Amino acid sequence: LKEKDIRKISADITYYAAGIFLAGISSVTEEGTTGSLLNMFSSAVATAGLFVICTLIMYATGSANIERIKGIGIKMPKLLMLSLPIYAAFCFIPFIGNFVPLLLVLNATLSSFINSDNFVLFLIISEIIIIPPAIFSSITRFFQKIFLYKNNIFKREIKDIRAGSEITLILIILCL
Repeated sequence: LKEKDIRKISADITYYAAGIFLAGISSVTEEGTTGSLLNMFSSAVATAGLFVICTLIMYATGSANIERIKGIGIKMPKLLMLSLPIYAAFCFIPFIGNFVPLLLVLNATLSSFINSDNFVLFLIISEIIIIPPAIFSSITRFFQKIFLYKNNIFKREIKDIRAGSEITLILIILCL
């Protein structure tokens, strides 16, 4: 991760949803369209959770710079634990978040490709196969740096999230 601002990184992570959406729509099947719409919903919920996490971190630390907030999970264990399901939603773990919509889109695109001689569908299938590992590695590095990195630069006391923030994250997790 070369970017240092957590807001920009979280925005970059969310771009993959558009590619999967376009792949599902271009398959011109009911299954592809359903997968695309489900993917857009689950991506929107997971992205909302990611931005809530970023906002809570910036509020607690006063910074959006990754170098300054590395290892915040040690000081904010509740935020770390509530962030794990949102991380899982981006990692295509079966039956959480984006896994089922991705399977629907991939199946629809593959079946459309088999029934036609369209080279564009081949490129779309390639995109669907490449996107999940790229997102997985980006979100994993993002969470590792922010939450699990050992860092002792916090000079002031940082308080963990409050009840209202916990409830917000729990509601987002329930939507996943």
